[in-house]
Amino acid sequence: MATGRPKKYHLKGFAFALQVFLVLVALHLVLHEDNAYIPSILHWRSNSSARFHELMSQVFENHEGKLVSNELRTLKRDFQRTKDELANVARSNKALHNRVHELEEMVRNESLKLEREFAKSKKCVEDFGKTLA
Repeated sequence: MATGRPKKYHLKGFAFALQVFLVLVALHLVLHEDNAYIPSILHWRSNSSARFHELMSQVFENHEGKLVSNELRTLKRDFQRTKDELANVARSNKALHNRVHELEEMVRNESLKLEREFAKSKKCVEDFGKTLA
């Protein structure tokens, strides 16, 4: 206190809030997003809700086995999301593939139609040329 500044701060109750927040970050339940237009403390968003038993075990029972178990659950959840997204992409690709085949068939049919009309027109011109001669 010689400089007029305290050497330490007492943040009563804030330590628990910070601990819970750090657990949320470790469980990948909140994500940081950069945005120059809002204060830095507000750059966090939630991508899912914390389960009570996960949060309580991480904050109050910080056992190594439970940490591995929670990380495994998080990995399984992330894996399932990735698998679901890949299934959506596969469905989308199949739909695009089918649409390309439909368009190819339409072009093929239109080409045949134009070839037949051209052959008719050519025959008419030939017949007309013979009539004139």
